[in-house]
Amino acid sequence: MTGAAKAIIAVLLIAVGALAFLLWRGQPATEAVGGSNPLDQREALLLNAEQHHHILGEMRSLLTAVALIQQARARDDWTAIAEAASGQGTRRGQTPPAGMRQAQPPAFRQMGRGMREQFDVIADAAAAQNGEAVDTALTAALGACMGCHESYRVQLAR
Repeated sequence: MTGAAKAIIAVLLIAVGALAFLLWRGQPATEAVGGSNPLDQREALLLNAEQHHHILGEMRSLLTAVALIQQARARDDWTAIAEAASGQGTRRGQTPPAGMRQAQPPAFRQMGRGMREQFDVIADAAAAQNGEAVDTALTAALGACMGCHESYRVQLAR
């Protein structure tokens, strides 16, 4: 594994650890994703309780997959990388709650789709044992995550 790959892994593990700490600490989910702070100028996704629960669960699942991919990448465990990535890609076969699509702005859906496509690329690259392609696609997927979190916040509709 190259020095750059090791550095990426270290940074990602630190980020995963920081987010896990916030969740463990018991910070309310609305605060963790930009709740009702009047200074937070990101676009609010107004969701009902079921949709809110679903989207936060999706984010936790994605974060877990990133950690699993990074752990497996450190061991060159291509099967584990492919399994973790496949569970987050476009072919995962999950149905969102009713009204979820309508609650999401088109740009939000586009970012989410692009991120899911990167997990497909990761799974395919792992099958080909192409570590550089895995790293590149994971970086792109995390870029989509960051872009989304910079642009949107989830909020319970009242």
